Amino acid sequence: MGCGRSGHDQAGGWRGAAAKTAGRVPRALYGAAGPAQRAPSETAGGTREVQRAPSETTGGRRRVMHRLQPETARYAGRARPGSLSRTARRAATTALAVALTLAVLGLVPAPAPTSAPVPAPAAAPTPMGAPGSTATSTPAPASTAVVAAGTGPAATQPTSTGPAATPLETPTGLAATPPATPTGPAPEPASHPGTAAQATYRLAALPDDPGFPLQWGLRNDGQAISGQTGTPGADVGAEAAWVLSRGEGVRVAVIDTGVQLDHPDLAGAFWTNTAEATGQPGRDDDGNGYVDDVHGYDFVHRDATVFDPADGEEHGTHVAGILAARTGNGEGVAGLAPGVKLMVLKVFDGEGQSDTATVIEAIRYARRMGARIVNMSWGAPGPADSRLCQVIAESPMLFVAAAGNEAQDLDTTPFYPASCDAPNLIAVAAADNRGQLPVFSNYGRQAVDLAAPGWFVLNTVPVRDEPAAAGLPGPGPLEPGLGRGSYAWLSGTSMATPFVTATAALVASRYPWLTPVQLAQQVLSTVQPLPGLSGWVATGGMVSARGAVWAEAVAPPPFADVSPNMALAAEILRAARLGLAQGYTAERFAPNEPVTRHQFAKLLVGAVERATGEPLPDRPADGSPSPDFPDVDEEDGNLGPYVRKAAVAGFIRGYADGTFRPEQPIQRIEAALMVTRALGLSQDAPNPFADVSGALAGTAGAVARAKIMVGTPSAGGDAVYFFPGRSITRAEAAAVALRAHDAVVREAP
Repeated sequence: MGCGRSGHDQAGGWRGAAAKTAGRVPRALYGAAGPAQRAPSETAGGTREVQRAPSETTGGRRRVMHRLQPETARYAGRARPGSLSRTARRAATTALAVALTLAVLGLVPAPAPTSAPVPAPAAAPTPMGAPGSTATSTPAPASTAVVAAGTGPAATQPTSTGPAATPLETPTGLAATPPATPTGPAPEPASHPGTAAQATYRLAALPDDPGFPLQWGLRNDGQAISGQTGTPGADVGAEAAWVLSRGEGVRVAVIDTGVQLDHPDLAGAFWTNTAEATGQPGRDDDGNGYVDDVHGYDFVHRDATVFDPADGEEHGTHVAGILAARTGNGEGVAGLAPGVKLMVLKVFDGEGQSDTATVIEAIRYARRMGARIVNMSWGAPGPADSRLCQVIAESPMLFVAAAGNEAQDLDTTPFYPASCDAPNLIAVAAADNRGQLPVFSNYGRQAVDLAAPGWFVLNTVPVRDEPAAAGLPGPGPLEPGLGRGSYAWLSGTSMATPFVTATAALVASRYPWLTPVQLAQQVLSTVQPLPGLSGWVATGGMVSARGAVWAEAVAPPPFADVSPNMALAAEILRAARLGLAQGYTAERFAPNEPVTRHQFAKLLVGAVERATGEPLPDRPADGSPSPDFPDVDEEDGNLGPYVRKAAVAGFIRGYADGTFRPEQPIQRIEAALMVTRALGLSQDAPNPFADVSGALAGTAGAVARAKIMVGTPSAGGDAVYFFPGRSITRAEAAAVALRAHDAVVREAP
């Protein structure tokens, strides 16, 4: 990144002042926003009131024009990586110049914060549990299915029986299963809860990253940043979002400057091209036209070295940290989506210059190599580039772009690529710690979709011994004492953009079937409305990771093997929309496959956490050791942590030999016992099933009375069978998880 020209260059390129975004959102969908006042701006000398130009009244609404913030004005003549992502609503067809001057929006060094000392982190904190990896295009075996359906209502078709072994939590005394599967109508979904005793669960510890208390964008408790007291709750709700998603399985392309790959707080954050990583150096092992592109590619120097300190890589490294800095590692800061994998695509040289062809090449690379979301924290005022806008609009990826830092109304002054008219693009303004629009941020009641934290953002920057590249501002004020890496404060819509990208990644991990347009809808329909943003952006609010991942998916998965006439189809689809069950792919659910014991444990834990809004503890409250099954890897991010949580909560125990046998198909009576424990169901209910007797008769009666597992009537209607030794199918499991979830919700105070 480097100096850009304030006006149009002679080649007809973009000018490199502050980058701008101009996303347009249909007013009918997001509502009409009223006027708002901006927050005071911060200067190096303290706080001053914003100077406002005379207001205009347009269609009954007041629009206030603001001057640039002084810090932004200081660099007004420099190119700034701003933001280029936005959920545009039109097919892009405008003309753009060849040269792209980087708008270094995020490289506005923020004055050193004057906040209070960082509080000491909680002792031995534990990261919140994360959901398992999302499904890939290749179906996984049942024992490793990404999301396993838990036990469910009686099957409508015969299924294979489970293993003969009797688990420790299932006493003997079961009556023999009838020789034939009775026929009869499918069970009806539960219409009322059972006698559930709502348990109280403690929250997991906060991340132990020493800079986390200063990351107001993730958690705003009203802490003072740069002398400005924040508004509690004016944040993205990271902790609540982490209960349900960390972004696992999602590949994010960062089209920017380079990124320091060996930064200690970014270890493990990068996508790896396996073919190149295991191939022969100097050869294009995967045949994609790029040699040794292990973690991405440098389209400027035409090599795979994506970090060139002399080029001034603070911007890209800072953006990468906001996205995916390691959380809970005792180092530095926390990223909003620590489970994502970043694809580093460097398109800006040491002078902050790029061009349309280079950017388009990077976009096509990202598409070919499987990125789902593209972060573009850069841009410049028009004219538009029809080629770039068309490539964005036709891409099967979501693009998130910064709105820019020139304090201009993008409804009248477009900024590209944020102003591209594409339904798969989101334009992002900045917000401060009071939930108001900083004076430097561009805005637009039609053109900018939403705001995100972009004022005094603390995150990763490279460790550098030499000065920044010629013409580029140096790193922002460093925050000492956060670990082995370097961390700095930067402001700009460049910083706001990755908060939205990360939120979209959390959603994509939880609801992997959503299309780019649906991902945008999920993010935009769940913003947190804030008075300070009303009238400035189309949604009138700040991005909410909490809201986006906790809301039901805007669309159900297109499972080809779940037909509308299936008895449990509606419950399968609703369970999926709640994030309780996923398929092997967006099209394949495999409803008749059996569910394993660890899959069901995960599903049940997810149902309880989804219903209570809190993570289950992963260690006993009394400090005693967590249950440790020798055949379960509790650190396996897909299923292991859920087995541990289920054991700590008392949902599961194990076999007499101490094992859990995670890949063994779970029997219906085992599942019923787990459900009764999870929901605290009383086992004094009458047993309606002809094939269950003895010690577990009360268990079967409890889930029947709660309308969670109701059995199958015989052909003559004179008996109801539970089939206790039969394996649960994925369809049944999804329905049971949904019913358990709904029971907890209804019993909640």
